[in-house]
Parts: sequence; structure tokens; C-alpha cells
Amino acid sequence: MKKEEHIFYEEQKIPLIAKVIAIASCAIIMAVLIASAIHSDDTSEKKSTLTLAIVNCIILGAAAIGILYTKLIVRIDEESINIRFLPFMIKDKKLQLKDIQRYYIRKYRPIMEYGGWGIRWNSNGRAYCIRGNIAIQLEFKSGSKILIGTQKPDELQSAMDKIFNASLQE
Repeated sequence: MKKEEHIFYEEQKIPLIAKVIAIASCAIIMAVLIASAIHSDDTSEKKSTLTLAIVNCIILGAAAIGILYTKLIVRIDEESINIRFLPFMIKDKKLQLKDIQRYYIRKYRPIMEYGGWGIRWNSNGRAYCIRGNIAIQLEFKSGSKILIGTQKPDELQSAMDKIFNASLQE
């Protein structure tokens, strides 16, 4: 099997402090739900409260596990930008470089512009970001826009310039 060549590769994870806060919040909520179910006096209320607590614990547990394994992977080769936001995207989103009209690195305000981090979309276009406030803004010939967060803005700019300068010389 031939090893794929990447011009740029970046893997970003949620910052540790955000993981700790999210998982601690889930644990506290689970503990409160279970404690309220155990200390209920009414037997029928106790059963329904315990059932609700178990369901919520499963949901919160799944959310906590999701937070632990969340990462944004960006790969660029000579033809495309490939984005994968695990565990929410099973397959890569492939953006053809030939469809890009303009690109530039910029500072953005995740909460003000997109309502936070993650996979977001609004009138500004779609955003894939996991941390920080630096991204590459892609503007497509179709008029659509995609923002991709990065912790390596200089390397990303250099990779994109290399690809686009090479295509101009062809």
C-alpha cells in the first residue's frame, strides 16, 4: 500500500482544562441525580427518579467519552484539504483545492462569530474549530465559505502558498 504524501498535517485536541471541567461537570450532575434518587422517600418516585438518573448518566457518560476523544484532523495534499472532526465525522470532508477562489489566515472570535467551537455553521459559512482564535478562511468559487481552526498558521499558509503557486506556474 502506498503511503499518502501530505503537504500539511495538523491534529488538534480539546485543551486539557476544558476536558477536566466538562468531565467534572458530568460527574457532579451524575452524583446529584443518583443521590436524589437514592434519598427519595416515595418508592414509585424513587424508581422513576433512579430510571431518569440512569438514563442521564448514560447520556452524560457518552458525552464525557466524546469530549475525551474529540479531535480535529486537517490534511492537505496536492489536490484537496481533508477535514475530519472525530468522533462526529466518520469520513473526511474533502475540499477540492481547484474550487477555492481565495484563502487567508485570520483571527476570529469563535463565540461571537460562530457561537463557540466545534462544527458550526451560520450566515458566515461553516466552521471547524476546536481551540484558539486563529484559522484559515477559505472562500470558494461557488460563494460558500469555510473556516478551519489551526494552531500552525505559518505552516498552513506556507503549504497553501506552495500549492497555489505551483498551480499558477502550470
